Amino acid sequence: MARALPAVALGVLMVTAGSAGAQELGDRYAVTGVTADGSTSYTGTVRVSPFGDTYGVVWQFPDSQEIYLGTGILRGSTFAVVYQSPRVPGPPGLVLYDIAKDGGLTGYFSALGANAVGAETWTPAKE
Repeated sequence: MARALPAVALGVLMVTAGSAGAQELGDRYAVTGVTADGSTSYTGTVRVSPFGDTYGVVWQFPDSQEIYLGTGILRGSTFAVVYQSPRVPGPPGLVLYDIAKDGGLTGYFSALGANAVGAETWTPAKE
C-alpha cells in the first residue's frame, strides 16, 4: 500500500496539471487545410460542443458535401480529436491541435494506417 501512494499522488498531480491553464474553445470556426498527400486544399466550417468531459466536433465542407464527426479531449492548450466520416467508409483519423492565445487552432492529422500527415487551421468565426 505504501508503494501505491506515490503513484496515486502522481496521478492526481498529472490530472490537475493537465487542466491547469486550460484554454477555452469557441463553438464555431472557419477551417482551411491541406490533405496529407499535399494534393488538395480545402475550406469549411467546424462546430465544437461540450459533452461532459469531452467535446463533439463536426466538420462541414460545402464544396464536397462531406461531413466528419469527432470526439475531442482538451488538456491545457492541446486539443486531440478522433474523427470519422459517417458517409464515406474508411478508417478513423486523429488530429492534434495547438491552441493559440488568439483562440485559433493549428492541427496535424493522419488516419489509421496512413504514413503521411496533413495540416489544418481553425480561425474563430465572427459572430
